[in-house]
Amino acid sequence: NDFPTLAGSYIKPEQTIYLLVNHERVHEAVTDLIRVGLDNVAGYLAPQDLNAAPQLVTLEELSAEGLQTRIAQHEVLVVDVRTAFEFELGHLPGALHIAHTRLLPRLHEIPRDRPLVVHCQKGDRSPAAAALLARHGFEVYHLAGGLRSWYAAGYDAVSE
Repeated sequence: NDFPTLAGSYIKPEQTIYLLVNHERVHEAVTDLIRVGLDNVAGYLAPQDLNAAPQLVTLEELSAEGLQTRIAQHEVLVVDVRTAFEFELGHLPGALHIAHTRLLPRLHEIPRDRPLVVHCQKGDRSPAAAALLARHGFEVYHLAGGLRSWYAAGYDAVSE
């Protein structure tokens, strides 16, 4: 359901698009893209054909414990990609807040002096955000399980 929103937020109209989609959903995906003004689809690959795509990259995930260690050692910058309301309720100390749908026009605000750890609430929005940042040359990790995993590990957050 988030595909058109993510595509419209993460892809510039002039970019060439290659889809990773099941054969039976190609038409639906292309139609969704056209509806948000993206019509430069050059091709697609079905998930079962991934072995034919050697250029795919897998992003590394960090556990809450791994993130805590890296924060304590000042090794990473946390990027919180949740909504403003969610961020105000509680966030990691020192986190940079940019909603996932606003990342592309705000890339210039993100420091490049250290690796990033991207997270959302439960880990469903942040993987796409992390992939966008990686595509733009950032060294980036994803917090497995999102902020929920942080709380489940017994760590606290701060609120506005």
